[in-house]
Amino acid sequence: MKKKLLTVVALMALVMIPTFAKSSDMSAGLAVGTINGVGFKYKVDKDITAGGTVGFDVFSGTINVEGFGLYKVAEVDVQKEVIDINVGLGGAARIPLSSSDVFGLSVLGMGEASYSFDGDLPIDLLLRLEPGVGMTFSGGFNAAFVMQASLQALWRF
Repeated sequence: MKKKLLTVVALMALVMIPTFAKSSDMSAGLAVGTINGVGFKYKVDKDITAGGTVGFDVFSGTINVEGFGLYKVAEVDVQKEVIDINVGLGGAARIPLSSSDVFGLSVLGMGEASYSFDGDLPIDLLLRLEPGVGMTFSGGFNAAFVMQASLQALWRF
């Protein structure tokens, strides 16, 4: 039942996000990596991006959520194609759906390479690496180094 509900919520998000988007500054799509699910981003201005990822971990039965802010620090030209290099900060939460798992929070530093197909397809490809500190709260406070990563294909609206 919970898996069906989460699937419906994810599909509704994919429909609702483009409905409320005002310009091509908003994008949403698939995210594959530490968090598998729906990724989205909003370009606040030419250098600042805000976004997040929402996913469901089938193996551990948790909902994983992250939010972030990124700042463009460089543009790399590769054979007349531009790849943006972004850095920023974010946070992630791991929300258990069963009592056998634990709640966790992470504070993440982020590095991202993004490429936008500006021709025929309004698609952004993102590769993001996210090192940080993860914290769990089972039987006390535990902290450890964490590394998240994702590859995303987002459709601009």
